[in-house]
Amino acid sequence: MTAADGPTPSFEYCVAGIRIASPQRLSLPDAGFHDCHVTLHRADSESASRLLFPHLLDDLYGVQTALSGDGSQARIGTAFFDSPADEAAVIARQLAPFAAALQGRLTLHAACIVDGDRTMAFVGRSGIGKSTLANSFGKLGAGVVSDDLLPIRSDARGCFLVPVASGAGMNPLNVLCFPERVLPDAVPGVERLSPFECMQRLLLHGFGELRHPPTWRMQFEAYGSLARRVPAYLVRIPDRLGRLAQTIEMLRKHPWEIQA
Repeated sequence: MTAADGPTPSFEYCVAGIRIASPQRLSLPDAGFHDCHVTLHRADSESASRLLFPHLLDDLYGVQTALSGDGSQARIGTAFFDSPADEAAVIARQLAPFAAALQGRLTLHAACIVDGDRTMAFVGRSGIGKSTLANSFGKLGAGVVSDDLLPIRSDARGCFLVPVASGAGMNPLNVLCFPERVLPDAVPGVERLSPFECMQRLLLHGFGELRHPPTWRMQFEAYGSLARRVPAYLVRIPDRLGRLAQTIEMLRKHPWEIQA
């Protein structure tokens, strides 16, 4: 494929299981687990863009972005390259899961922790409390794997795995938790979800909505397998910071049914 217009990428970063090559400095880690890649290019003209970059992403903070057919190249509007490194990093993080999806990889909008023998993912929209829960567990000695984007992989047995750290291997994903805010004075609680209920929630918090039937089919099948295989729970969190410690204690003591 011919690259899009603009300078040759000279910086490399890793996020959510994908290596990002960019001509723009980004406030992202330069090392970490990755098994797919995307190269970012400046879009200075429209020449051949529809043929080379058919997958248009709807809106990444007002910056026009399109992905190549195989997800390995991204064509980004000039506003991205005029942005500070931290703002550009937000856009790069947003496009990464879609590029990974086109390469057959699964990503969830989730934070993830390793607490003893349990690897737990907190799945949900931005602002629901995923990072707060993960970081609270981290302060108590748990390992924080992810605070926002979680790459999910599977082995030959169909077991779902998450990367613990660069070079440190993969852990089975044991539990899926879907946080839900409740009234400040409500009691924190946990409710087991059926595979169907889990599937409904995964569809809301994955990255399979590209207008590309083969990619969507792969993502849909992966969500279904994940929902059947990994026990899922609704976690009710009182909407008051002062109740957070009570919620964390409840979660640590809960007798989870976990994927072995």
